[in-house]
Amino acid sequence: MGGICTPQAPDTPCCSDADCASGICETGRCSGGSNANFGCITDTDCPGGGSCKTFIQPCAICNATTHVCNSGPNDGLACTPGDSIPNGDYPTSHDCPAPSSLNIGALPIGFVLDTGTVTRTAADLTDQANVFCGFCKNKTLNTFARKCNGSPTGANCTADSNCSSGQKCLAVPCTANADCTAVTGFTSCGQRTSGAFCSGDPTSAVNACSDLARTIVETGAPAGALTTGGASKPSTLVSIFCIPPTFNTLVDSAADLPGPGAVSLVGTTKLQ
Repeated sequence: MGGICTPQAPDTPCCSDADCASGICETGRCSGGSNANFGCITDTDCPGGGSCKTFIQPCAICNATTHVCNSGPNDGLACTPGDSIPNGDYPTSHDCPAPSSLNIGALPIGFVLDTGTVTRTAADLTDQANVFCGFCKNKTLNTFARKCNGSPTGANCTADSNCSSGQKCLAVPCTANADCTAVTGFTSCGQRTSGAFCSGDPTSAVNACSDLARTIVETGAPAGALTTGGASKPSTLVSIFCIPPTFNTLVDSAADLPGPGAVSLVGTTKLQ
């Protein structure tokens, strides 16, 4: 089902406006409120305390009611749903991977977790201000170098298979243009977009935060004193790190990579 007609009868399915005898085909359904089960685009279309639930969901999900995977290679197998707020209606799970045929690649990111306070402040480089994570780039094309082992003097590559045994084909990290002088065509040090956690579209209003995002702060919390066999205690692990480019145009443009990343992992700790 592509959408719900509005203002027709509740739960009138549609794929386009042509399917609606009157009104238009909306991409969501009001949950609660005076317009319950009518089509909507935003929560403002659902007065009376309702909210607009879209039909967009990741694949595969862990069904929050049945606790089994819906779709994917583990379809029908038991799973534990995640509790992230953005996907609350359609929870994902490590137990429910996406179909391998739809996998566009993995992005391994190593980072150190901490229970204290972690801070990272951007630097103003020669060709770009507010840089958290520098990589050698072509500043005109906003593209990034790939070298074996991520070394400025490494061989050019497009895949690990182009490199000597055991070497990886990686972006070249830097802290200044001087680190990129040996990287022909990519002699500028910077990230895709200035700042942190902003849209990569310079025409977007949200991109204005690129001029404001100067410091990232994550605050963790230790579990405290633990005793063998004792009760579990809450803790929070945090980290701030750099995410390199994937060299997949679709992914890098959508995720605004390369750039900084940050995590805050809330959980419990128990000493067995």
